Amino acid sequence: MKAELEKAGEDTSDMITSVPKLRQEMLQLADVDIMDGDKFKSTYQILDELSAKWDTLGDKAKATLVEDLAGKNRASIFTGLVQNFDQARAALQTSIDSEGSAMREHEKWMDSIEARTNVLKASFQTLSQDFLNSDLVKGGISLLTELTNGFDKLINTIGALPTTGLVVGLGALILNLGKIFAPLGESLM
Repeated sequence: MKAELEKAGEDTSDMITSVPKLRQEMLQLADVDIMDGDKFKSTYQILDELSAKWDTLGDKAKATLVEDLAGKNRASIFTGLVQNFDQARAALQTSIDSEGSAMREHEKWMDSIEARTNVLKASFQTLSQDFLNSDLVKGGISLLTELTNGFDKLINTIGALPTTGLVVGLGALILNLGKIFAPLGESLM
């Protein structure tokens, strides 16, 4: 870390070179521990504790802590952060208070007519895609293609007028078959 700071142009002459030394200095100057048992506290927690005690510290203690934690080049930024840490607390509290708010708004919207209509549209689109991709539709399209090709060959062979008559006749036959067999179906019931 020291080499990286020197490469970046930072003065490292008074730099604390070990975590135990930093921990000891923070405890002595501000009564803030950077460790929680055998784990490091979060940066937020350390800054929160330090900012709570900041106004009670002397100028020399503040200057030493600023230099230890931020370096000489970033001293004013760090000081501003610690002195205005109440804004970070407020932002954290806002995020805690708003937790679940988006989910509640989404649930309200999902109960609306608009949302239910959108869900129905999406379901219908899925059904349509599945139906159009099904073998039944593909087979029906293939059958219609074959019938069209067959009628085309028939027209080319015997002409349009006789073919039209044949199609009309077949249609009439199919309609009349329903009428012919309807009484038979009624007698079976």
